[in-house]
Amino acid sequence: MLLDSTNDPDLASHPRSRFRFRLPRPALALSPSKYKKKKKNIAGKKALAIAQAGSDYDPALYASKVDAAIASAKGNTMVFSWSGCPFCKKAKALLDSKGAEYSVLELDQMDDGQKYRAALAERTGRTSMPSIFIGGEGGFIGGFGDGSPGLKPLNDSGELDGKLKAAGAL
Repeated sequence: MLLDSTNDPDLASHPRSRFRFRLPRPALALSPSKYKKKKKNIAGKKALAIAQAGSDYDPALYASKVDAAIASAKGNTMVFSWSGCPFCKKAKALLDSKGAEYSVLELDQMDDGQKYRAALAERTGRTSMPSIFIGGEGGFIGGFGDGSPGLKPLNDSGELDGKLKAAGAL
């Protein structure tokens, strides 16, 4: 859609009214400049998660705690979650509907939950929750609807049951 300040009295009063412009179309893929911004934003979110963990955050200690939580998970499936997060609730509901055995750590209910989140951010490159592992340490699948590839996309493609069975969760 082309907007023209000569035809629209609301635009004519705008300080930049001499310019004609088009409204942006939704991008189907990230342009190189938007990709760089997205990468920079991810790095900023990781830095924020680390800052929120506090000055006493020990990356090696919490990396080992994350490893231990994943290794000891029921059904070899681990969900790191925030109790009030709608995507976390959907992920747990989907796993429950499958009858899967899994373990959950509700990070917002733990004194050192922000430190776990920082360790997860360093490990996965994501700060959003949930953070789901199926099949142990190498089985990071992302979150509910996103990640690599995410719990819901795995379910929609029919691959989730196979992964859960292979991990021993079904």
